[in-house]
Amino acid sequence: MSTCTWLAAVGACSSRSIPQKSADSGATAATDASERDTADATADASVDALADVVTDATQFADGGYPILSRFAGKRVLHCGDSFVGGAGGLTRALEQRFRGSSAKFMHDSQTSLFMHEAAQGDYLPKLLGRTNPDVVILTLGANDVFMPHPEYLIPHIEGAVRKLKGKECYWVAPPLWKPDTGVIKTISEHAAPCRFFDVLTDHPGLVIPRRNDGIHPTDEGGELWGGAFWEFLATQPAPEPPPEKPKDGGADAR
Repeated sequence: MSTCTWLAAVGACSSRSIPQKSADSGATAATDASERDTADATADASVDALADVVTDATQFADGGYPILSRFAGKRVLHCGDSFVGGAGGLTRALEQRFRGSSAKFMHDSQTSLFMHEAAQGDYLPKLLGRTNPDVVILTLGANDVFMPHPEYLIPHIEGAVRKLKGKECYWVAPPLWKPDTGVIKTISEHAAPCRFFDVLTDHPGLVIPRRNDGIHPTDEGGELWGGAFWEFLATQPAPEPPPEKPKDGGADAR
């Protein structure tokens, strides 16, 4: 995938078409040439603009997306409900990007995982103990979107975050396929210290291709979703390192 193709996933690249031969000449040819020049200039400007956003991208991977050097060597876990994507969808898109950044990418999903189960059960503690990640991407909330009173989810959102034990974390909301009852806003307000991302808030009007169920994103939909999240991730500063613990006995120890 070229840089232009990746930028198109987040709406930053114009399309380019191959001109077809025509019996017309003169003004038509000049118009076609002018349109191609405009498209090329727009695409080049989009790449330049994105380079200013992706502050810690040292190079571009073969797929055309920026490599975020601050994840090099880190263990990254993507987990949550079925919107994680299994071996496809969002997981596939993120796996390509993180491995391009020399990170160890791991993923795990549990079908029909509800917020209260993540907060109260042992899914997250066992998974964290087994994988020992530096970074956690939590995709959770798809099974709770039917909740008519999203305020009831607050203790479960906060409980799930507490189980991440202070790790660098990102809560990725599902791209909704039905009217929102306020669940997405509730998650955004209570996911801290995890950083929150909702693709349809950041990119209103974006259409995510879905599988036959009309709910879960296809691999193409996952690429759009993952490209938008990667763009968001590039704007996020690295977390501050934890303060060093004082040595036993303090400064006057002998």
